[in-house]
Amino acid sequence: MVSAGAAGEGIYPVGWTGGQGIVGTGNNWIFDDDQDSYVTSDADDNFSVVAGEVEQIDIAAGSEIITGSHAAANRDATEADATTGWTGASSGTVTSVTTATPYRGDYAIRLTSAANTSRIHYGFSVTAGVRYFISLRAKLISGGAAAIGVNSSTGAGNDILTLSDSFGSTDWIRLSGFWTAGSTATVYVMVRENSASNDSIVEIDDLSIKAVGTVTVQGDLTVKDDLIVDSQVFIGDSADTDITVGLTINHGANDDGLLTLKSSDVAHGITDQAETDTYALFKKQSGTSGALRIIGFGESEVGLGLNGYMGTANTTKSTAGRAAIELQAGLKSGTAAGGLSADGNMVGIRDVSGGTRFLFDVEGDSHQDVGTAWTNFDDFDDLEILNSLGHHLARPGNEIKEEFMEWVHDEREWLEEKGIVTFNDNGHHFLNHSRHNMAMSGAIRQLGAVVKRLVDDNAQLRALVEAK
Repeated sequence: MVSAGAAGEGIYPVGWTGGQGIVGTGNNWIFDDDQDSYVTSDADDNFSVVAGEVEQIDIAAGSEIITGSHAAANRDATEADATTGWTGASSGTVTSVTTATPYRGDYAIRLTSAANTSRIHYGFSVTAGVRYFISLRAKLISGGAAAIGVNSSTGAGNDILTLSDSFGSTDWIRLSGFWTAGSTATVYVMVRENSASNDSIVEIDDLSIKAVGTVTVQGDLTVKDDLIVDSQVFIGDSADTDITVGLTINHGANDDGLLTLKSSDVAHGITDQAETDTYALFKKQSGTSGALRIIGFGESEVGLGLNGYMGTANTTKSTAGRAAIELQAGLKSGTAAGGLSADGNMVGIRDVSGGTRFLFDVEGDSHQDVGTAWTNFDDFDDLEILNSLGHHLARPGNEIKEEFMEWVHDEREWLEEKGIVTFNDNGHHFLNHSRHNMAMSGAIRQLGAVVKRLVDDNAQLRALVEAK
């Protein structure tokens, strides 16, 4: 775990106990693999994780809770030669010192013990359910050892968080930790004598307490290893009631891409639409009214694929049927989504330059563009076309195929030439429903003409019979 203070104050592994640790200057923070060294550069607003494995990152970047002007409050430039907010108990004396070398600034808070329970404490308020981070520097001036942590009362204990139960380093050591407040209350930073000698003198400096959860990066953020976030991530926003754990991107009034996916293996060349290594682009359909537009780019025969895999096949053929891939349409109804109105188009298929070609409406009807001219197959018997289709497309053993097998004309070549059907060697033939429907319409017209002639002939015969 790592924690970042304000700009120029450092980034340190949680529980770090060696030297100055990994720090940064300005706004540039750089990790390296060797925890005994650190890298700094000028304040160029970059944050870079260079190497090493980080399993979890908890960054405390909320407002500083320690705002009192006292000797340990260095983080918000409120340091003062004072003990404001600190209280001594059980013969523990709290003082502001300048005689020793403070970790940061000019002053430090000192506990001078005279009994085993001698202690000093600093109270602050927390809110139930909020996670907090505490960081401080400690140094044993003389004596035995001290217990340092966070306690729920001014009594002798650290029942909320123990940073060290037997602190005894004569060098400045950073102690830090996280906890989640169980209730809204006042809790206490506690420094307590905890040795047989009962005479420990301990100094505290560089104290910081912040609520965890918000990281603000002004400039570039480069991560070259794992970045694990167990809460919300915001880009261009700071709150979203629609998500508990997830990513929110708000690109304001910008109308270009919101999210792009790239690969060095891709070079599609459609650079009027996106950079050549972009294979997916998410953006607004309309700059002012919204709607999501997903664009896929490919070098060869596929631009966008949509796959759906399920564990159980649904065979229900009704309005309750489900499918591996589902498209659902809705219409605004107050603040909710409702069903489409009569004749409302649910799904459309469009050509990038030719407009809409297929429409499926709320009544379950399908509509398609049949081109600029309807094709009538008047130079051929449309009934025979349909019979031929029935013969060639029926599966083996199908009664329709067997019935017409002996007498139907083999018009397979003609059917393919006219674009009514494409025959494939694997037996999976593709029927052009548009032309098929044209042929059926022609067959119905031809049958209608035959029926009309029969009706006319029958009327003439009836007239002759009645005249006799």
